[in-house]
Amino acid sequence: MGDHSVDGKDVWKRPSPLGMPSSVSGFGTLAAPLLAGFSLTAVVEIVGRSERGIRGDIAILLFTLAAGFLIVAIQTAINGARYNIKPSEWVDWNPEMKHYDVRAQDVRRYQWKSERLAEYYSDLARFTFNAGIVLFVGGLISILIPGPGGWSVPRILAIAAAGMTVLLEVVLVLRVPFVVRLFTPTVDDVARLRPRAEFTPEEIDGRELLTRLAEPERES
Repeated sequence: MGDHSVDGKDVWKRPSPLGMPSSVSGFGTLAAPLLAGFSLTAVVEIVGRSERGIRGDIAILLFTLAAGFLIVAIQTAINGARYNIKPSEWVDWNPEMKHYDVRAQDVRRYQWKSERLAEYYSDLARFTFNAGIVLFVGGLISILIPGPGGWSVPRILAIAAAGMTVLLEVVLVLRVPFVVRLFTPTVDDVARLRPRAEFTPEEIDGRELLTRLAEPERES
């Protein structure tokens, strides 16, 4: 479909970053389900103990919350994949857009809306996934903390390693665009919150758009 722009205006809204769809699909279909399963298994195991103490109850709470966040991550990743469609697929499913500029403009606008929704769900999936990891490791720390007289060097090192993992994940959560826009919005972020700026592409002349769509795909 030729170049990606006409007179400096993007024809299609591209994922940002370009590797976003594959990364979200990776943790949404593999890592999140596994961690959610481990969390639920840990809850069942700890609940079955007759003497678990307050640390056991805290671990149950954290693992349960972790499972919930991870399940939401799976669902939002799936929703993101629903709306992340390659431009070539839009053209394949709407071949008439190569011949009618009105139809081409309609499909292009819908692609921008669809890709923006994919970004929203992907940001939400990353946030809930990282939050789920923080809660999962928090539950692990609760289990690792020993009772009186049970401290040892390996146990202390294990708890320290888990604590560092929590700190790293918190940093990653705070860097997710979904969270950054909530707590530290910039002028560009505020502009993107407007419906038209969020979902509508810049207008391109219909004849120019048809010409661009008619061009063969160039090898990169």
